Amino acid sequence: MNFKNNVVNLFLNFGSLERHVILASHPKTGGTFLHYLINNLLTAKNNIQPEYSYTSSYINSPDLDMIPIYKINHALNNYNRRPLLLKTHKHYHPSFQRVICLIRDPVKTFISRYNYDRTFRKKYYKNFKSFLLKTNIIDQYRLFYESYLKSRLSARIVFVNYEDIIQNGKVLKDIIFLIYGINLELDLINEITRKCSKHRALQIEKLYQKYDKRNKIFQTDFINNKNFLKEPDPKDVKFIKLNLDSFYHLLSK
Repeated sequence: MNFKNNVVNLFLNFGSLERHVILASHPKTGGTFLHYLINNLLTAKNNIQPEYSYTSSYINSPDLDMIPIYKINHALNNYNRRPLLLKTHKHYHPSFQRVICLIRDPVKTFISRYNYDRTFRKKYYKNFKSFLLKTNIIDQYRLFYESYLKSRLSARIVFVNYEDIIQNGKVLKDIIFLIYGINLELDLINEITRKCSKHRALQIEKLYQKYDKRNKIFQTDFINNKNFLKEPDPKDVKFIKLNLDSFYHLLSK
């Protein structure tokens, strides 16, 4: 793993990422949603009709982790010359000069990852506690955010909580102004956020299920799946909080 990380870091040194905005998030903290939401806000600002489907708009800017590391410059050059919003789960790298670092309550993050692994990736864990121990996700969470907390002071980084973005459009307004220097109207932010909501996405997904014949073969019912965890054991919650509560509060300040 260290060798792989060294190779990735070597290629990132020549990735010409300094002018782009990095949206860094630990898996299952809401990075896909925020990537999609900000892209739609910037598109609406330019008076272009956005597309609301609750999927990340890679047409406007890509997911850095989906690009083969040796093809980064080639892939980014296929977009226009404006700064892109590059979503990633990678640890901090010195080439990341403007960063939005998204955080989320670790308990909710780990439950979301557990459900994703069990229902979508078909992974087996005896229970939620065994998932926490087997994947070492608590340490992964800490190491990911420590890499950004220890980043160069010359880098421009803002830490933003997923729950704050969902509940308060003013937070997103401040973040976009800090990173892009664009002062969006709060009414526009609230309107686009509503159109990008999970409720709207569910309506679209139901239409897909109605007309896409593949769903009869491959459909997975996440909500009613017997493996879907809604309320974890209080002992497991306590275990997470004992390991990460003070660290998460440090990130949230």
